[in-house]
Amino acid sequence: MFLLGIVQLAIFFITSSGSGSLIIETITSGARTTALPKRVFWCISEGLVAIGLLLGSGPKPTIRQLPRS
Repeated sequence: MFLLGIVQLAIFFITSSGSGSLIIETITSGARTTALPKRVFWCISEGLVAIGLLLGSGPKPTIRQLPRS
């Protein structure tokens, strides 16, 4: 069940990123016919920004490290 949840989450993020790249590419091209190389560029750019944000956020505390009130 855990693996199924991970697969569904991955599919969600991949399809969302693809749709976002299509929209960004359409906006930057002036709503003309889109070209695949530009869309690939935007996909890679979005991915690198996401990786940078994830790595730049630093380590997250585990549930045991959180203060108890």
